[in-house]
Amino acid sequence: MSWFSYQDGGGDDREIDQLQADVMRFMAILGLILTIIFALVQSLPFHSNNVAAEQPQVRKLQAQLTHLQSQIATAQDRLGRIASEIQKADLVRRQVSGQIGFLTSQEKKLRQQYRRLDTRIQESEKALGALQAALMDRRFSLLTVQDRTRQEKERLQGLQHQLAKLETLSHQLKSKSPPRSAGKIAKLPPRHEEQRPKSVRHPVEPPPPKAGFSLKFASDKALDQLVSRGDVQFFVIAPPRAWQVRWGRTGLRFTASRPPREFHEMAADTVPVKYRRGFRHNHAPADTRLTWAIVLPPRISREVRAVMAGETGGNIIIRSDASVTLQ
Repeated sequence: MSWFSYQDGGGDDREIDQLQADVMRFMAILGLILTIIFALVQSLPFHSNNVAAEQPQVRKLQAQLTHLQSQIATAQDRLGRIASEIQKADLVRRQVSGQIGFLTSQEKKLRQQYRRLDTRIQESEKALGALQAALMDRRFSLLTVQDRTRQEKERLQGLQHQLAKLETLSHQLKSKSPPRSAGKIAKLPPRHEEQRPKSVRHPVEPPPPKAGFSLKFASDKALDQLVSRGDVQFFVIAPPRAWQVRWGRTGLRFTASRPPREFHEMAADTVPVKYRRGFRHNHAPADTRLTWAIVLPPRISREVRAVMAGETGGNIIIRSDASVTLQ
């Protein structure tokens, strides 16, 4: 059984110093008791005539002295063990304090490294988000260019078809022109007409559908709610000017604004009629080419990128609650 138990509660050396002071006091008290006992023993008379009478008392005192000496020896032994335990505990305390200091410094270093890593991760996420947004804008720009190219091709095919009709009509008019007079025909040398092969017209097959994405809203009401809440920004661009579409107490308003740097263009036929009529009635002539631009917030842009991931095309539908689906 140990006479000493040590607990390191984070205190200093004052507890150990106080314990050592208590031990020294105990030793001083024991020394004082022994001194008193020895003085009493020496003061006893040793006359020959009283030796026989005082022998029981001397024996009793000697027995008590022996008992006290044994107790003092036991106490000294215990004090030695306590001092040894104190030294061991002090050594353990110093070792634990050193380990705690080392662990504290390591913890500070790890926290600093964690903060730096967290900062780098946030910067990387921001850079990745910017790259994804730029990539999506490039995709939409490419889709816009593809759509315009398709429209130009369709218009070119229509012009070619009209040109073919005009050539056919011209041949028909030439064949119906009045014949020359007989005299003039007789004087002319015979003319050998070559039989031209008749052109065979093949039916024009519609071009195969191209893969790509188109941005639409679930309904006119969904667009109205998103614009009125400010979840999306809606602009009308008629270079070099631009207007932002807003909903106010008086209804639909077009406020002069700077054109956005990045936007998604809506096809004119998908813009609700009230927006087109309201703008043309108050601002631009009918022959001005308008660009209807949508600026999406980062949250909706992330959802758009998420539904586009791994897909080659489709209709991106934005609902009134700002949720995005792909059809």
